Amino acid sequence: MAPLTFDTFIQETSWRWAWIIMAVGIGVFFTLFVFFFYRDNPEDLGMIPDGEIHGNKEKNVIIKPFKQFTLTEARKTLTFWLFSFTLAMYALYITGFTFHLVSIFEHAGMGREKALSVFIPVSVISVLVSLVGGYISDKIRLKFLLIIMLVGQVAALLSLAFLNDSIFYYGYIIGNGLVSGLYNVLMAVTWPRFYGRENLGKITGFVMAIIVFASALGPTLFSLSATKLGSYSYAIFGLVAIVVTIVFFSFKADNPQYKFESSQ
Repeated sequence: MAPLTFDTFIQETSWRWAWIIMAVGIGVFFTLFVFFFYRDNPEDLGMIPDGEIHGNKEKNVIIKPFKQFTLTEARKTLTFWLFSFTLAMYALYITGFTFHLVSIFEHAGMGREKALSVFIPVSVISVLVSLVGGYISDKIRLKFLLIIMLVGQVAALLSLAFLNDSIFYYGYIIGNGLVSGLYNVLMAVTWPRFYGRENLGKITGFVMAIIVFASALGPTLFSLSATKLGSYSYAIFGLVAIVVTIVFFSFKADNPQYKFESSQ
């Protein structure tokens, strides 16, 4: 709902007041919300993280890690980079798309209202996928969700490259909704399950740095593609090539904890 809400702020006031409204909302209200409702650890409330009460394995899926990885050790695993780059690629193309939303749709012969209308159905699909994905993440290996997310990225990007007012419009909605929902699941579940919670802050902090860098790069790539090459398709097809390459390696994105299972 954020793009629609922010666009309303801009249209009803100005872009300057839109920033001020957001600053007050985040700086005051959300800060108070965090202060009163956030907690550092489940144990602070007498709770146990999902799956840990059942031991290390459930339905042939490792839930509780055997080894607590350091950031240095985590970065030495191929799995770490495959999941990190997949999450970063989503951040890259979604920021590039959002920053150039109206322009991309105008290139495809559609107007501002049609452009902004994609976000509601995408969010509905995303929420449903997050709920289902969160449930089945305890039942199957996470690399299968990673592969589904990558396939969704390819579908969303190709739909964006050939965007029109029919099948590819809905292809983007479905593909991006799928990717967005699985992003939420994998970002939350992967790191504590694969690398433990002892160094979770360092590991997720490093991953977030990669994601933020990618999100900052996205708008620049889309802008250069349009202004220097005359079309957004060049940037989009370049991203498709990268995602397809990650798909090729993603079948090796196994949980590093399996190597330590026999030593327990």
